[in-house]
Amino acid sequence: MNEAQLKRYRHRELILMLTLVSLGIFVLIQLLSQALPSCEGFLFSFSFSVPTFVYLTLGTYYAKRRGLERGIVAVGMFALSALGMLLLGMLFFFSLS
Repeated sequence: MNEAQLKRYRHRELILMLTLVSLGIFVLIQLLSQALPSCEGFLFSFSFSVPTFVYLTLGTYYAKRRGLERGIVAVGMFALSALGMLLLGMLFFFSLS
């Protein structure tokens, strides 16, 4: 593999790993919001901001540490996490109805 292919693979690996972590946090908070009906609205909105915080802090930190471009990692994680949160959020929202 040449250097460009190796960097592309490392970008993908980091983006997928951090996206799975942020979506896991999202699902856990969603399940917690289902279990605690007293603060359901707060936890539902909180579940969208926590993964955003995770991929903006951890994503840029690990990209800088591994010598990767932080913008590519941040945009890739935002796109995958936003799509995942949208689909999972709709699933949890419709399961409430």
